[in-house]
Amino acid sequence: MPEPEIGFISKARLETLADGVFAIVLTLLVLALLDPSLARVRTPAELDLALLALWPKVVSYVISFVVVGIFWVAHHTQFHFIRHTNRRHIWINILFLLWVSFLPFSAALLGEHPRYRTSVVLYGANMMAAGGSLALNWWYATHRRRLVEATLDQRVIERIYHRLSFGPIAYSTAVAVAFVRPLVSFFLYVATAAAYVIMQLTTSGLEAPRAGRSPARQNEAAESAPRS
Repeated sequence: MPEPEIGFISKARLETLADGVFAIVLTLLVLALLDPSLARVRTPAELDLALLALWPKVVSYVISFVVVGIFWVAHHTQFHFIRHTNRRHIWINILFLLWVSFLPFSAALLGEHPRYRTSVVLYGANMMAAGGSLALNWWYATHRRRLVEATLDQRVIERIYHRLSFGPIAYSTAVAVAFVRPLVSFFLYVATAAAYVIMQLTTSGLEAPRAGRSPARQNEAAESAPRS
């Protein structure tokens, strides 16, 4: 007898899984800084030189940490509007987490070989795959209001799409440049991470969620607001 199809599953366990993966990935990123050369240091001057030689790994660690944080914020933002999930949606998220969990490897490779085309391209491809999966997650949830409220404002959906589009464009540009100047692409990754942070800190955020609330939620908000 075939197993009955489950229409909707609680999103809480999926969010818990995602938070756990993000926490582990953020921890693993720093392990790339444990260079064997540090164990062979015998004098203060050698330590200074060894630490100076670590600069590509440190830069790769910082930008990767920031990017993973950006992915977490974007994922959290989407799930603020997603009300429930289903099996297909769960597997889209597992695909997204697959690419996120691959980042410690691609980041370590980038930090070890910032001038090599293969490592630079692999890092950019990893970022593009993660960003594309996150965009697919939002498309699946909002298409025909599949997993979000039917009254969700279209401006909210489009605003999130707009933010999701920046990463793939920037990283695909950096990957293209890597075939000519790999080290230039390395610094493009730095610029992309910095631009994302600046964009997050200087924009006013999603102004439209209030317009996307259901009438019942709008009434609840109005009733709970303090009166003068």
